[in-house]
Amino acid sequence: MSKEEQLLLQLKKEYTPDNHINLKINLDLPIEILQYIRNKNMNTQGDDWKKVNKKQLINILNYINFQDDSLFINFSHTRYGNFLSVKAKPLPCSGDILNCQWLQSVNFLQKLNLYSFSHFHFLHNQKVVFIKPEIKDVNTNGISFKLPEIGYEISSRKVNRHPGKNIHVEFIQNGIVFHGVLIDISTFSFSIKITASPPQTFQWINLEHIVYIIFKKGQEILYSGECKIIRQSNDNKNRLFVLEPLQTKIRRFKPKKFRSLRHRLSPSPVIIFQHPLTRKTIHLELEELSGSGFSVMEDYNNSVLLVGMIIPKLDIEFMNHLKLTCKAQVINRNLCTVENDKVNVKSGIAILDMDIQTQAKFASLLHKLTDQKSYVCHKVNLDDLWKFFFETGFVYPHKYASIHENKKNFKKTYNKLYMQNPHIARHFIHQDK
Repeated sequence: MSKEEQLLLQLKKEYTPDNHINLKINLDLPIEILQYIRNKNMNTQGDDWKKVNKKQLINILNYINFQDDSLFINFSHTRYGNFLSVKAKPLPCSGDILNCQWLQSVNFLQKLNLYSFSHFHFLHNQKVVFIKPEIKDVNTNGISFKLPEIGYEISSRKVNRHPGKNIHVEFIQNGIVFHGVLIDISTFSFSIKITASPPQTFQWINLEHIVYIIFKKGQEILYSGECKIIRQSNDNKNRLFVLEPLQTKIRRFKPKKFRSLRHRLSPSPVIIFQHPLTRKTIHLELEELSGSGFSVMEDYNNSVLLVGMIIPKLDIEFMNHLKLTCKAQVINRNLCTVENDKVNVKSGIAILDMDIQTQAKFASLLHKLTDQKSYVCHKVNLDDLWKFFFETGFVYPHKYASIHENKKNFKKTYNKLYMQNPHIARHFIHQDK
């Protein structure tokens, strides 16, 4: 029997479903379970633990497999109680037995003679699901369990976290730049993993000082801002930091003497965009609209808009199938109380860029909201237009004498301007009936 097989056999013998395990906090654990295991053990369920039956567990585990996601297999040190968490992928499950495949090097198996199995957990609907099953088999390919009749779903977070998707992080403090990746994010805090590349050392980081964070996707900057360090892990090479952004409002443009009019539309338009940090598609109802931007209302627990975040592509969709696409940035967020004392978040979003044709449609909409008889770049009855020009004296006798020989070309030019809406021209008309 090989040394590795002996270790696996010892692991199976050490595990008993009813053993008492003293859980100790360890910042090396994934962020989502830190708040749930402090001063608790898996044999004592709290009032905030919601039961999840086996049928539900199987459906969720199959969904995790379908999404190519993973779960964490947790082992507790037999002497010190700290955790070893190992990523695994659940395989399709249709009965009592769940098979999981290791997603990392099996070198960790050499440590398991010092650990006993505790539980496995995964994140679902922004809640952590803990399962304490019976081990059936362990090998170099994976681990299999007999599922219990129930698991437990726990959520103590006021604001949900969302995993980051391939976002590069620059961590800057006092002229030193560390590089890393975004782990997960909420609108009030986020966690990142950064690497110290020699001669860098984490001792260069002052935990009491402000750090400047930049999120990038390729060469495009998606967020930048000052943050406060909440906590960190203790690794020497790769370290996990939990940070709190400090800015709650930014001034994107120079203040104007007169503010743009705010409009409330009924029915309300909807904004749709792919979240630049999590890659999830977001739908939010638009509250107020102006020429420089708009505001939206979010549920506090599920808010996703981070002040300073840039949205490269955002669609504003109206009921008449009009869709306006722009580049935007979140510039402020404020808490507000609605009916039944429910707390929502109202966020302001500034429009940064919009192509010239879309801008014409946007201007037309805003003028129409202000005055029903105002029109921007709409198609015009040219016979009525020429009649208007002559009756008002815009085309006076001396002017007409100089242009009448080229009147066909003038008509052709005005047809392009007022009927075909070229990029180079805009027209504004106030028209009654």
